[in-house]
Amino acid sequence: MYYLFYACGEGLQKTPELGEWLAWIVYIAIEVSRVLHGTSATPLMNWYEQKFQEKDLEQERSST
Repeated sequence: MYYLFYACGEGLQKTPELGEWLAWIVYIAIEVSRVLHGTSATPLMNWYEQKFQEKDLEQERSST
C-alpha cells in the first residue's frame, strides 16, 4: 500500500486515470486475498490439527 500511495502522489500525477486503475487493482487483490484466507484458514487448520493428532496416536500405540 505504501508504494501505491507513493506512486500516486509522486509518479502518477500526470496520469490520474492510471493511478485510479492501479488503486482498484490493489484493492481488489487485497479483498480477494482477505476472503480466500478468511474462508480457508479454519478448515485448513482443522485438517492440520487432525493430521498431527492421528500421527501422535499412532506413535503412542507403537511405543506401548
